[in-house]
Amino acid sequence: MEFYDFARGDKVEHPVFGKGSIVDIYGDGEAMKVLVKFSKEIGEKKLAVKYAKLVKLNERARLSADNEQTADSQDNEE
Repeated sequence: MEFYDFARGDKVEHPVFGKGSIVDIYGDGEAMKVLVKFSKEIGEKKLAVKYAKLVKLNERARLSADNEQTADSQDNEE
């Protein structure tokens, strides 16, 4: 069983529908579904997380910021 870490307000990207944000979450674990608001043309879609191949964008941005902080601290140690 996989673990899916999504929350309301998360920014995500779908391979077909593009970027959007999670409006609501239903269920959990492999049965989790999310309601995502995409562009005006696409609208809202209820997707099964297990199959949707969503990429969490705000987590990616946080990782980039963490990497920059790590690099800065390493520079200060030298």
